[in-house]
Amino acid sequence: VVEYGVPITDVAHDVRENVIAAVERITGLEVVEVNVAVNDVHLPEDDNTDNGPARVE
Repeated sequence: VVEYGVPITDVAHDVRENVIAAVERITGLEVVEVNVAVNDVHLPEDDNTDNGPARVE
């Protein structure tokens, strides 16, 4: 889930780099691919509703 207004590509890039670094540090293996999927965008008005979270896909 990404907050509305945050550049999704920047978040995905940072997540990918952190996952690669952690897996390589823990296992000592080279990571050749990490896929990142954004399943939702958290909208500011979602905090003000009582009907549960709205989904944007």
